[in-house]
Amino acid sequence: MLTDKIYTLTFHNSKSHGALLQCYALNKFLINNGFDAQVIDYLPDYFKQYNQLLPIKNHESSNVFKGFIKSILLVKYRYILKNKFDFFKKEIKITEKRYNSINELQDDFNDNSYYICGSDQIWNPRITGNDIDDVFFLRFTNSPNKFSYAASTGNDLSNEIVLRDKINYYLSDFKKIMLREENVFNLLTDSNKKKSCMVSDPVFLLSKEDWVSMIKEDRIYKKPYILLYNLSYNEELYNAAISLAKKRDLNIIEIERCEIKHFHKDDITKRIIASPSELLNLIYYSEYIFTNSFHGTCFSIIFNKNFSVFIDENRGERIKNLLNIFSLDVCNLKFNHLENQIDYSSINKIIEEYTAFSRKELLNCLEQA
Repeated sequence: MLTDKIYTLTFHNSKSHGALLQCYALNKFLINNGFDAQVIDYLPDYFKQYNQLLPIKNHESSNVFKGFIKSILLVKYRYILKNKFDFFKKEIKITEKRYNSINELQDDFNDNSYYICGSDQIWNPRITGNDIDDVFFLRFTNSPNKFSYAASTGNDLSNEIVLRDKINYYLSDFKKIMLREENVFNLLTDSNKKKSCMVSDPVFLLSKEDWVSMIKEDRIYKKPYILLYNLSYNEELYNAAISLAKKRDLNIIEIERCEIKHFHKDDITKRIIASPSELLNLIYYSEYIFTNSFHGTCFSIIFNKNFSVFIDENRGERIKNLLNIFSLDVCNLKFNHLENQIDYSSINKIIEEYTAFSRKELLNCLEQA
């Protein structure tokens, strides 16, 4: 077994449940397999606003006052969410020192340790300041032991030649390029494709039992309910959830978002500002799930839940890919508005094969490096 340290880089400072849960999963999997693994605490400028209770954003002059008032009204929400996310981060082994730039990282990490960038949309320029971030391509170290795991560009960059060439150049010194979506693989040069493979999102590296053990609370909501996990407002999701709730006489529990107006508040039984572990609790004990979240879909599958997912045509490629892997196209809300009753007996076999390959591929890369 390797004695070298393994450092991982991902969006662990994002106020996204999925981002933090996938970060936890990869860190936990590596530690469970005997590695000394840590997540580098990297917080670039473009992410700092997500960690502020009163974020200062650029508004048109006519909207400055309106934006300021909105920020004031949402301080309580951000305060509660920040505390819950900070508490969950204690479950993850993160470096004591925080880094804000590639120069700071170069001072401490230019060695022969093992480095893994991923998972999540770390190569999505629309997230990383409208350009790809060199740090998420491990440009701060000359270590020969560079890997990606389930890294994603989020959107299709095939028509963006400059970015595509830059990505291929940056990946040329990686030992192994493990990807989550085919659209990234299709961007690669032949030489980079030869050292690439498709793997699962890190949340699948842990077993269902591992995740259940993370649910330390009793049932957060005692009565039978539908869970609505809606990352951005979507009328179809609300209408479908409300319709099924009336049909089956169920309550609707919603994961609260950072918003002022709510067009369906009278139809929602309870809105909850959830920590990542509380989200797991609410998914696990739900009767049915409506979501437009990639990781909401992942955990619906892991916990063998009946669910429907709304897929955004512009940003939903990764969810489509996930449903295709598990032959769950019926769960696409656009194609099927009926209540889904999923037979997981065959799907669980696919999950086993899918995760076994990903675990083996990752461990083999590290142990043979």
